[in-house]
Amino acid sequence: NDSGGKNRLYSFDSEGNPTGQADLKVDPMVDWEDMASYTSGGAARLLVADCGDNLSKRPSIHLFLLAEPDPTENTTIERIQKLVVTYSDGPRDCEAAAVDSHRKRIVLVAKSRFPVCGIYSLALPNDDTVSTAHSVTAKRISVLPMPMVTAMDIDPVSGDVWLTSYLHAFCFRCQDREEPIAEQMSRMPQTFELPRWKQIESIAVERIGHI
Repeated sequence: NDSGGKNRLYSFDSEGNPTGQADLKVDPMVDWEDMASYTSGGAARLLVADCGDNLSKRPSIHLFLLAEPDPTENTTIERIQKLVVTYSDGPRDCEAAAVDSHRKRIVLVAKSRFPVCGIYSLALPNDDTVSTAHSVTAKRISVLPMPMVTAMDIDPVSGDVWLTSYLHAFCFRCQDREEPIAEQMSRMPQTFELPRWKQIESIAVERIGHI
């Protein structure tokens, strides 16, 4: 759910039919904008990003990390890690979050109406921090000449980074899994025109590498 809804995630099959839902016992919930799936220690996990800030006034945002629930059931999740995140250069609107399991980083890309947006990074925590909120800083590692970034995902196999705006998808190819992500995203991306839907705000790489 985006802002105004319940703390709830929904699952669907490949045909778009609903299969289940999960209620998250978290507080507060301000403006959920993106989520990411990743693996840690061989286990499937999710990141939910409460990072929306249209006026760039929030002193901090919240990232929630949890074990991925069964997508065919209705569940309530209480065991959740909470990261209270501040940006190194002040509040930013953000709708794009992803997890790089290989580099063990969480990556955020700010949204701007102007063709310039910051890339921010913070360490992916261990899975044993559960009960208390943990305050961290997302450091700006680079800047992109790109407006209106609305979503992000990272291919866990290839390391390719995908971003989307309302009209285009961009792929930053990974040449070396050990190179810094800022270096990877400094190269010219491949650009793909998207269908003329009203408002595209999510992108995901599936198991076999399709977008």
